[in-house]
Amino acid sequence: MGDGRGGGSNRPAWLQQYELLLREINHENVVKLVNVHINHADMSLYLAFDYAEHDLYEVIRHHREKLNLSINQYTVKSLLWQLLNGLNYLHSNWIIHRDLKPSNILVMGEGEEHGIIKIADFGLARIYQAPLKPLSDNGVVVTIWYRAPELLLGAKHYTSAVDMWAVGCIFAELLTLKPLFQGVEAKATPNPFQVWAVALSYENTGLHTIVHLPQKGPAFDLLSRMLEYDPRKRITAAQALEHE
Repeated sequence: MGDGRGGGSNRPAWLQQYELLLREINHENVVKLVNVHINHADMSLYLAFDYAEHDLYEVIRHHREKLNLSINQYTVKSLLWQLLNGLNYLHSNWIIHRDLKPSNILVMGEGEEHGIIKIADFGLARIYQAPLKPLSDNGVVVTIWYRAPELLLGAKHYTSAVDMWAVGCIFAELLTLKPLFQGVEAKATPNPFQVWAVALSYENTGLHTIVHLPQKGPAFDLLSRMLEYDPRKRITAAQALEHE
């Protein structure tokens, strides 16, 4: 058995790469891998991470179903800033998460890290390079409700901008307590287009009326830049952190 750093001969190549990726990540807003356990009898794998009492989905659901109250705007700002801070770290180290959604964002409970959020679940994360190699061979990425337009349209080459679209969807959900786009996965056909049952068409209705933000305010400007259709024009995590 190896030393736990991806060099064990019993570990398949994909596991070595995945473990190495997780062990190299070190940021306050990204979950930390504590240990890896392998049961050689049935080759089952157990990854031990930081313990978190909640995730962002629970927070949103609690406010929607129990409190029937919007999340405080300063709390939204703190959550969004921390999410962008962790994502900027990942993108700066050439890592695309590819599955950002509220249930994959942990919220620390009581203790010295109370209120800190951490990006988790790196099962679909990949290291990318410039120029980008085709990533489509890795299969479907990003849960449908948070999937960027270029992925819906079957792009074979994509960038970290797919994560920023997901952040925009999460930002809107923090404001309204419900998903912005609720799509249905088209599994019966290889067609890259999805059967997208979009309840809210913000091109027609006006995104600002859906998220209840002043159209000329900085919060709406940031959200609209995250939800830019053209990935080349979409705001980056680094740029978003500097936004007003």
